[in-house]
Amino acid sequence: MKKMVAVLLAACMTVTAVACSKDDDGDETTKNETEQEETEAEPVEPVSADMPADADEQIAAIMGAIDTWYVDNEYELYQYAITDMDNDGRLELICASVQGSGHYTYADYYEVDDTNSGIVLLEDNLGEGYDFPDIIGALVEYYDEDGVRYYLYDNHAYGGVSEQTTMYNLVSIQDNVVTVDDVCSSYELTDEEGYSITYFDAEGNEISEDDFTNTLADVYAHNVTGQNIRWEVLTPDNAEDMLRDSLTLHYLPVPPAVG
Repeated sequence: MKKMVAVLLAACMTVTAVACSKDDDGDETTKNETEQEETEAEPVEPVSADMPADADEQIAAIMGAIDTWYVDNEYELYQYAITDMDNDGRLELICASVQGSGHYTYADYYEVDDTNSGIVLLEDNLGEGYDFPDIIGALVEYYDEDGVRYYLYDNHAYGGVSEQTTMYNLVSIQDNVVTVDDVCSSYELTDEEGYSITYFDAEGNEISEDDFTNTLADVYAHNVTGQNIRWEVLTPDNAEDMLRDSLTLHYLPVPPAVG
């Protein structure tokens, strides 16, 4: 399901989800990075749910638990974002860090309780040794289906300069569990025999390039739209102001892509 590089790359694939692209200089660019570059225009009108009427109380509850969620680590950079991923009016605080040469993303998701008296650490469905997709970014796409909001992320795992696994995942919050579902994946290898790319379905079974492309097309056949997620690097002194900024940006409209 995630980036267990030693297992993924050595076994030539028992994982998940999507392909990257190359820019004109041959550098890798992700779909999310391209979209972020394309969405710099000023927002115009509101999107999705309105900000909760008790947002101030919920921010106060998050700040009251700062000793629980704030990480003071001089070696790893932690970033924080306010969201309402499941659109239930209860704000989430995401605390995330990208670590290691493989660019592994580790995260905790907290949600404000129903009485605004504290926060609850949400469970996730990731097994031990697995990391989250590459969730830290300014814009994420999502779609709603059967009352669940699914967010589209990619995830990259590196095995030196010669190997890369690229995965597509759907992230949602269901029954207070952060759920990461696999979509498909690609495995790229450059060795003495040249360059090769192999494709896999959500269960790790090898599939054709056409099946891989169609799997992604099926995902994007949903009514996919964008959502702001404002990530902040903060200190205890500026945490409340920065989290309010994150909250405000989360509810700003997402302008259409340019070009």
